[in-house]
Amino acid sequence: MPAPTRMARHTAYNFLSIALSSVVGIGVTALVARVLAPDLMGVYTLLLWIVTVAGLLANLGYVTATMKHMAEALGRDDPASAAGYLSFSLRRMLLFGLAVMFALLATAPWVAPRLGHGEIAPFMAVGVLGIMPGALVSLFTSASQALQRYDHVALVTGLMAAVSLGGTVGVLWAHAGIIGLFAVSAAGFGVGVLAYWILLSRWRSDWWHAPLSPEQQREIRSYQGPVFVMLVLDTIVWQRSEVFFLGAYSPSREVAYYGMAFGLANMAMKLIPGTLVGLLIPNMARSMGAGDREGVARAFTNSCRYMAMLAVPVAVGGAILALPLVRFLYGHGYEPVAGLLVALLAANSLVMIYGFPASSVMYSTNAQHLLVRIGLAISALNLLLAWVLIPRYGAWGAVASNCLAQLASLWPGMAIARARTGTGAPVKVVFEMLVAAMAMAVPVWAIAHLFPSWLALLLAPPIGGVVFGLTLAASGRLSTEDRALLGALGQRLARPFVKVRLAPTGE
Repeated sequence: MPAPTRMARHTAYNFLSIALSSVVGIGVTALVARVLAPDLMGVYTLLLWIVTVAGLLANLGYVTATMKHMAEALGRDDPASAAGYLSFSLRRMLLFGLAVMFALLATAPWVAPRLGHGEIAPFMAVGVLGIMPGALVSLFTSASQALQRYDHVALVTGLMAAVSLGGTVGVLWAHAGIIGLFAVSAAGFGVGVLAYWILLSRWRSDWWHAPLSPEQQREIRSYQGPVFVMLVLDTIVWQRSEVFFLGAYSPSREVAYYGMAFGLANMAMKLIPGTLVGLLIPNMARSMGAGDREGVARAFTNSCRYMAMLAVPVAVGGAILALPLVRFLYGHGYEPVAGLLVALLAANSLVMIYGFPASSVMYSTNAQHLLVRIGLAISALNLLLAWVLIPRYGAWGAVASNCLAQLASLWPGMAIARARTGTGAPVKVVFEMLVAAMAMAVPVWAIAHLFPSWLALLLAPPIGGVVFGLTLAASGRLSTEDRALLGALGQRLARPFVKVRLAPTGE
């Protein structure tokens, strides 16, 4: 299969997976927000943050380590070792995940009152049920990405999304409250684990007890350790640690405003530019496994360019549509979310363009120890800013501390990526994309101001996307490779995703 067609196929399935999880996630949040008042929504957001962070810690760094080592083994045409890495990681995560669950249960009566919300402690007993299956879904997703079976990821994501949406509607109809919402989340993860187990067994029926040599065990542990440290640090900057300070120093509604703005910004970036993130580490690791460092350099440069093509119009268009979107999803009581969303979109777009490609280079070239150093400095900065700004400015202080910390991480990451690949990040590409985005902004702004919110949200994205693409093409900024990739991607996205191949081998 030609490289542009193969990448388009993988990107299309990745887009489908992210679209399903993101759109359903935002839809579920909208349903919950319209049932809960802003203050109670803030309590739910705080509890959800605690459980989410616990789930991230439960993966012990083996999610990224498994993806990287499986991809390298497959690049060497060694599927037996790839299965061994997955089996080894599974056993380690099961043990540590159970420890995290019991630790959260044991500390809940102490943690909750210190956040000013002692009433959430009983809800954690149900919330912890989703920690272990959620961590396993992440592990199996990374394994499927290493296998380049993005069709499997799309299938499982669809099943989980159906359970989440249907279950949430049922919970709200039955007035089952926060406990019911967390029970639905655990059930969705359980379905995902079962589906992945079946699909991975079609790849290798013995994967779950495949052996791994002592040398390979030491190899993955030496990689996993720094990744886990980085994961802990990432929970501070990337996983809304500001919610902790908001819960301690601000009214519950401020927690809700920031949490919802963060979720929308994250969804917008994951839905479009984020489709490439899941491809970076596996592709770069396969190049490293095959001894092709030039391939890593090409992947870094191209991913920055493609991220810019996707992230800049999303940020500009999202800023224009922020207020109609918030009104449509959550109602007029949540309008303060719109301004917070605009600021987060601006910062997140730059992180998508330069941050994720640079970190992928470091992960795939065994430079994760450098990520730890960057993470330590950025996490300290983030905590300092949150401690100073949030008690005074509430949700806006949370946005400022998060954005400033994210932006501060870009320069050292780009410098290390340049040293590792010999290629600098294409800085000029952002300004080129901004020019095209400004042309796109004219019709998007007109639509947002002339039509009702629901109609503006329906019309503006496709019309804005067409204008952006035509402007970009007319400017001569698209290479032959760009046109081939975008053409193949358009054809792939136009096909109905009805038949999902379940062949035992990936491409």
